[in-house]
Amino acid sequence: MLHTFIVIILIIILIFVLLATAVFMGFAVSIFLGAPYVGTSSSIAASMLKAADADEKDTVLDIGCGLGNILQTALTDFHVRKVIGVDINPVILFFTKIRFRPWRKRAEFIRTGIKELPQLPEVSIVVVYLLKGLMNQLPDILPDRIQPEALLVSHGFTIDGIEPEQVVHTGRSKIYIYRVRDIQRTKNAM
Repeated sequence: MLHTFIVIILIIILIFVLLATAVFMGFAVSIFLGAPYVGTSSSIAASMLKAADADEKDTVLDIGCGLGNILQTALTDFHVRKVIGVDINPVILFFTKIRFRPWRKRAEFIRTGIKELPQLPEVSIVVVYLLKGLMNQLPDILPDRIQPEALLVSHGFTIDGIEPEQVVHTGRSKIYIYRVRDIQRTKNAM
């Protein structure tokens, strides 16, 4: 009996160590790929979605979704039609897919980099929490893949040379809202 108990404890410890290693490797892969994982708080996620007037008719795309905090808020608090998460990190995306099993009919996840983003014409809101270098790539990518009327909602970072349609102050941070068609127009003017 004692032997069985010790074996069970060792198996639990081994599982914990393996999961911890996988999570650590996920963060390490993110840093190596140039997109460090930084989660978005539920209050910031709610502020981003509220600023975009998200509701049941919307499809929300999160570029660099990580563990899907913004997408979960979109599904549970704003009852959006569908969410799509895109991330380059296969380890973090694996855990995100497990986390979203309860919403699997309304959640889709794509492992790809920002430059390989597929055509997603059903997307009405794009949410991002990306570093400046990646933000500045969006005008070259989004207009060809997302509908022109879609909103781009960014937490903390702007696109150089493009004025946001709206700026929302949320305590210590800012949320910048752009219209994809305006990014296209500005890109063509450059």
